[in-house]
Amino acid sequence: MVQGAGYRYLKRRMIFRTVGGGLIWLVMTAYFILAVALSAASLENILRNASWLAL
Repeated sequence: MVQGAGYRYLKRRMIFRTVGGGLIWLVMTAYFILAVALSAASLENILRNASWLAL
């Protein structure tokens, strides 16, 4: 009986850990994509301004 309870507890812990890890990875990936998109946009603006300066 104790073994069954321990197994159930382990399973629940594994599920929580998997969900938590997935959420962390999701947030990190979203943040990384956002940072890349923002840096790409700012780079584009810098290049556009540089081309205006060159002209």
